[in-house]
Amino acid sequence: MHYTLSTAFIFVLVPFAGGQEAAPLTIVPTQAITVAQGEFREITCKVEGVTIVGGVVTPSVKELTWYFGQDESVVRLQQDCPTGCPILQYDPEQHGTSRRLTINRMEQQFGGTYTCRASVNSRDEEVKKVIGYYIAASVIADDYQYPKIYSEALIRCKVAGTPAPEVTWDFAKEENLLYTRIQASPNVRVDLVEGLRIQNITENDEGYYRVQITQEGQNPILQRIRVIVRTPITWTTLPVVRKQAVFGKETELYCQASGKPEPTYTWFKSNVSKDLGNDVSKIVQVGSRFSVDSRNPGTLRIIDLERSDTDFYWCQASNHGPPEDSPTRPVFMKVTGKLNGYRISISAKPVIIHRRTF
Repeated sequence: MHYTLSTAFIFVLVPFAGGQEAAPLTIVPTQAITVAQGEFREITCKVEGVTIVGGVVTPSVKELTWYFGQDESVVRLQQDCPTGCPILQYDPEQHGTSRRLTINRMEQQFGGTYTCRASVNSRDEEVKKVIGYYIAASVIADDYQYPKIYSEALIRCKVAGTPAPEVTWDFAKEENLLYTRIQASPNVRVDLVEGLRIQNITENDEGYYRVQITQEGQNPILQRIRVIVRTPITWTTLPVVRKQAVFGKETELYCQASGKPEPTYTWFKSNVSKDLGNDVSKIVQVGSRFSVDSRNPGTLRIIDLERSDTDFYWCQASNHGPPEDSPTRPVFMKVTGKLNGYRISISAKPVIIHRRTF
């Protein structure tokens, strides 16, 4: 009996000594890792089991530790990080054959090479993992843009991201036509920060522009921009210089202009401030007494005229251009007539009002 047990004992140990395989370190997840700015991420370094004839046993693991960059210990990096900044952490205690690394909030300085080292069965092992840092691509652009004809136009499309995204521009004259790739030329230049620059833009450049933003490892972003080439505003009907209206009645002030796109109109009224000694123009608010003719948007209708309506009125036409391309035309309207059965009159003689005291 004693001999048989000894033989069995030797039979188990001999294969263990000669059949042991390497105990590799692995980092989970095993695929490439990229982490966006501000994101939370965990990775784990683990030692695989040692295969022997007859099964798997847990290897002897010591000093399972994470390092970052030029052999800089993650523990030291954590200690040096000022309060409130994103920190790297790993479990203070080694859990058998694994140790977790936590990135609480990803920042650019934490992108790079991470190394996991351990002593496994008295043999030093290490494995590396590169963690990429990126800021997800973003785009800011207006869906409709109105560059001025014959100008150096900028079709605005601001793109940002780290690493820098790749930007391509396509063009279609009509919405349902196929897009064609825009190639750089002396008259066309792609500005990766601002957008597409076109020198001496004409109506031939009017249409639909499609911007495709691609960033490594991310889904592409598509942005469509409708470009309408703007032509200057010209007056076709000017408001009269002076207009007289009757108290209590209604009247109309009108102006008309042409341009592309079709102009819109805003009416202003000068509000004289005698205390300040200047004129402040205020937008005429459409309400109970003021309205705009839907058939002729340049017409302002005023009903139930009051004396306070006597003033300068300004018609401004605009078609998505800057203020200097939005001309204005003035008209002075004077309200005359009777007030409460008495005729309105203006006298040069001063009037003394006696206030009675009770």
